[in-house]
Amino acid sequence: MSEVRTLEELLGRVEAASGKTTATSRKLDHEIEAVLDSAAIEKRSGYSLQSIARNYSESIDAAVALVEKKLPGVNYVLRKDSDQSKWDGRSYAANIGDMPHEGGAYWVVAPTPALALIAALLRALIAQETK
Repeated sequence: MSEVRTLEELLGRVEAASGKTTATSRKLDHEIEAVLDSAAIEKRSGYSLQSIARNYSESIDAAVALVEKKLPGVNYVLRKDSDQSKWDGRSYAANIGDMPHEGGAYWVVAPTPALALIAALLRALIAQETK
């Protein structure tokens, strides 16, 4: 499977995530790590990977660290909007890259700040791969 297709499939799962802690969210954390940070998995061989994957879907720190690892030096913005009706009940928006306006290609919305950052990262990586 091509890298772009893998990124797009993961993006679909991230965008569909509820933001609630469940076995599904832990599985999503493992998938994010497997696709975007496989070196972390190699360091932990022999362990139950789903139980120790970083909490990318919940932790802003983990999401920011991944953004900075995958796109060093990139500009990113995370914002919360109290008017949830604007984004179908999703309160957080993230932007990665040099498009800080709302019409930019990398603005995404999500129910949690971490999911917004991860989704924006995936969109930025897809854009890089398809240039």
